[in-house]
Parts: sequence; C-alpha cells; structure tokens
Amino acid sequence: MIRRLPYFLILICFALVFLSPFFIKIKINCKSQFGSCPERVLSRIGVFNGKNLYIAKRNIGKILSSDFTISNYSLQFKLPNILETYIVVKKPFAALVDRNTKIAALVDGDGKILSFGSDSTLPTVTTDLINQSEGQRVTDRDFFALKIIAGVFQMYQIRTGEMDSESLVVELSPQIRVIFPLYGDSDILLGSLRLIYSKISEPDNTGKFSEIDLRFKNAVLR
Repeated sequence: MIRRLPYFLILICFALVFLSPFFIKIKINCKSQFGSCPERVLSRIGVFNGKNLYIAKRNIGKILSSDFTISNYSLQFKLPNILETYIVVKKPFAALVDRNTKIAALVDGDGKILSFGSDSTLPTVTTDLINQSEGQRVTDRDFFALKIIAGVFQMYQIRTGEMDSESLVVELSPQIRVIFPLYGDSDILLGSLRLIYSKISEPDNTGKFSEIDLRFKNAVLR
C-alpha cells in the first residue's frame, strides 16, 4: 500500500493539471500596444469573464484570430485566475473620404477598411463614392491613390488629394498642382515628382510652371 502511494499522488497531480482548466473561472485582462483594448474587442470577449479557462481561451482565440482589425494576439494564464490577453491592433495609413457624405474610411496597409469616422488627421484622398464596408478592401484604383498621397505626405507634408475617374490631383503648393495617374508604379511616380519639383523650384525656374502632369510617359509641365 505504501509503495502504491506515490503513484496515487502522481495520478492526482496529473488530474489537477489536466482538469483545472475546466474548473478555474477566469477574469480577462485585455491590453493592446496603445494601452487598453478597443471597446469593440472588449464587448466581444467580455462575455467570457467568469467562464472556465478552457472555454474562454478557446473562444477568445477564435474571436481574435477572425477579427480583421487585429494583426496578432497572445493569451497567457496567470495565477490565480487571470487570462492575460494582448492584441496588436492594425493601424490605418491613410483615409478615403466620400465627397458627398464627408465620411472617412480608415484604410490599412493591405487596403482593408478598418473603420469609418467623421474626420481624420491621416493623409486623405477625396472620392465620389465608397461602396465598401468595414473589413472589405477598397478598389485597386482607390488604394493606389492612397499610396500616392501617403508618399506625398512623407515628402512634403501635404495631406490631401482629390480623385476623379482618371486621376489624382494634389495641390503641392499655392503655385503648383500635380496630376497623378491611378495606375503604374507609385514609387517611380513619387521619385519623378521629387526630381521635377526640385528642378522647377530652383530660382531660375520660379514662376515658370504651375502644373506637373505625371499621367504620360514623359511628364508634362505647364
């Protein structure tokens, strides 16, 4: 009997380890790289407060992995009953604004709409119509225009552009307007702009040109 006692204790230990997730009622502590988790995330995972560890961890993992606003997450149990939840929230890089409603769609680096708002301090392109919903990808044309305006902002701190069916127009200064196509290589277009603008900004060229048109193979100055 004495010899069997250690085996009995080992079995009890194994039982405690494997069965404890079904009995521990957890409390969720959710954080992101910005501090607390967004309210929309808290409302979805908060329903598992007080649930057992097994159910909470499994379901919270499913919710976070399917959330288009989250790029990564981790779940870690800490004694006595805390489920530490850390998420990395995707950040928008530019905004697409509906010309009629003035609603701004905040777009991430993959072209997906993360959320909508009434205004934005991001580089912004104004367009006629936004048909997509949260989680959907904007059109290739819209995404290309957003990459262009983001690049213009990095170079010249100009934040806004106007898009029509064929081009993106950016007022680079009170004297210079730039017209971009809605296709091609954004890096080449931005590089061309930097080179041309530096040339026409030289003292000898001041006031000679008011428009840079990059829609053609060879840029047109007017």
